[in-house]
Amino acid sequence: WAPIAKDIQTQLTALLSERFIEQTPHSNLLRLPVYLQAIEARLERAGGRFDFDATARRELEGFVQALMPYWPEYPNPPTHAEAANVRWLLEEYRISLFAQHLGTQGKVSNKRINQLLADLRTQRAAR
Repeated sequence: WAPIAKDIQTQLTALLSERFIEQTPHSNLLRLPVYLQAIEARLERAGGRFDFDATARRELEGFVQALMPYWPEYPNPPTHAEAANVRWLLEEYRISLFAQHLGTQGKVSNKRINQLLADLRTQRAAR
């Protein structure tokens, strides 16, 4: 349970930063209850799915690590607009992994996240 609790604590820190109301895009602020419900669903189901949770957590951590050059202030809200897009897509991806019944906002996949990360790298290289 400890790795799950640590991951959820990091997620909550990112979602509920000191100034989250003014820093969170309106559409994502409206989704905040869904993100919290997804955390609850994850906790309810984690007991029988520790292997799945560990695999999903490693995948999410990989995405966050790839995003770090564009989001050095993690878990505070990113200042880079494209990084913020990936950041919110990751919240939706968490829903797709842990609480599919809640539905995601738009299309979400690891392929899409990887493409956005590749776009960030390309933009950085072009500068």
